[in-house]
Amino acid sequence: MTLLKNAIAFIRPVSGLPADVQRERAESFGCRQIYEHKEHGRKLDMRGQWIKGLGVGRDTIAWVARLDVLLKPRNEMPGKLMPSRDFAITLAQVAAKASEVVEDASGISSDHTTEWAERVSWAMHRASGGTPRDIERQREHGRKGGQIMRSRSIRVQWESRAYAERRKAAAVVWRDPLHEDWQQARAALPEELQSLSYTSLWRLLGKRDPKAKNRGRPRGRPIS
Repeated sequence: MTLLKNAIAFIRPVSGLPADVQRERAESFGCRQIYEHKEHGRKLDMRGQWIKGLGVGRDTIAWVARLDVLLKPRNEMPGKLMPSRDFAITLAQVAAKASEVVEDASGISSDHTTEWAERVSWAMHRASGGTPRDIERQREHGRKGGQIMRSRSIRVQWESRAYAERRKAAAVVWRDPLHEDWQQARAALPEELQSLSYTSLWRLLGKRDPKAKNRGRPRGRPIS
């Protein structure tokens, strides 16, 4: 994440990602403006307003929790326009205005050429009405795609307000000096956190030793 850039988010509830979770993630990323689908009623196209809000600038990041957030519900599609064509047009408009498009769920942005192409392919497949099994297969074709998505899903859940107390308890275990290294500390954490990398755990629970010098600090900031 480039903090000097102005990040602007668009959120729409989709399967597995309710609007409130997306809003929390957008705020955590540092989005200064958030446009929400149907925020001002049906008559105002908030997706279109978001695209206008991106302007044309080198310092604007277009943020979405997941690329399929950009898909319009079928009952809102204009005329005979195909969902896949609508998605392609929308993404092209966004890419033309923003310096970078970020998909939070995968941690991939338009700057990552190969991985980004695979994520766009996944979203296009979903727009075309692919089955959940087909969609999952598309994810697995990406570089470590399945592992990335699972890890991000766990992080999103544990970074939510509902998990605040569990997160505090896990942080105590994570920093316990009885554990000789971070691998031992990870093994003592709740089972679902044991699949996360050091970087993910650092961002979620903070440094193992708060007094240690900040060497090799992962990008981003830990959850407070």
